Amino acid sequence: SGYLKFCYATTRWTYEGRAEVERVWAEGGPVILMFWHERLHLGHAGWPYPGLAKDRAQPVAVLTSLNKFGDVIELINSYFEHHTIRGSTAKKSDPAKNKGGAQAFRDLLRWVRKGACAATTPDGPRGPRRYLQEGSLKLSQMCDAKLVCLGQATHNHLRFNSWDRMRLPLPFGKGAMVWRVL
Repeated sequence: SGYLKFCYATTRWTYEGRAEVERVWAEGGPVILMFWHERLHLGHAGWPYPGLAKDRAQPVAVLTSLNKFGDVIELINSYFEHHTIRGSTAKKSDPAKNKGGAQAFRDLLRWVRKGACAATTPDGPRGPRRYLQEGSLKLSQMCDAKLVCLGQATHNHLRFNSWDRMRLPLPFGKGAMVWRVL
């Protein structure tokens, strides 16, 4: 968590769509924030962005799986003062092995309907990479929530050999954040 905060603070950020997302924050109300699973380590930097007071944006709940990686994400979320909702969908090969996905979806519905923000990776937790699954869209429709797409990149990063090609930012580089409100 400290490492990520250090990276966010030492990155020279450029922004696109900032006025658009600031209007969403000022209006309040329910929001679904979406970014690709590979950019998970940049997600905390985008809501709100560095230099903006946290109380200006809706509180965030991050959907996280029940596995050990989810335990790590939950610890990171607590460091950034984000709420965590645990659960994930069943494997397509064995739908009987649901991992708390239905309950997590109900918890997200309750959270977002209070006027808060749910941060989701619409291609996670198992991909395919950069393929939009329907969960975030259904959640948005059921809550009448705004969809905010967040694109992020850093010039300096490590890339993992995982299904999503996860990126871990490195400090002292350039970065960009792009928001689109749908």
